[in-house]
Amino acid sequence: MSKLKEGEDIKLQGSKRAFNLENDREINITVEDINQLLSGAWLNISILQVFIMALYELCDEDDKLANAFGFMCSEMISETMLYSDIIRILSYMSKSMETLSSKPFILRPYYENVLNNRDH
Repeated sequence: MSKLKEGEDIKLQGSKRAFNLENDREINITVEDINQLLSGAWLNISILQVFIMALYELCDEDDKLANAFGFMCSEMISETMLYSDIIRILSYMSKSMETLSSKPFILRPYYENVLNNRDH
């Protein structure tokens, strides 16, 4: 990380299996994302995606945990995406929940804001 300069990023390949997507997707982690995480200022989607991928890989390696958790792509279910393409995002969420119906899901608290603001 010390070799990265401001404005540069790290690119990782996000697994379609980990995020219940049709295709792999690239995850860009910027120096700013890392600095915001380490300073406690903000937790960016890219950091969440890397964390989810790490959890997925750990669970996938352990037979007892392999089917314990299901994950959705943080970017796909973000508030921004929900407002920009609600039909596509709800379809993705429904498909994910159906595909991974035996696994628990935790939806982040910002959905409360989306639901409360839809009438305004």
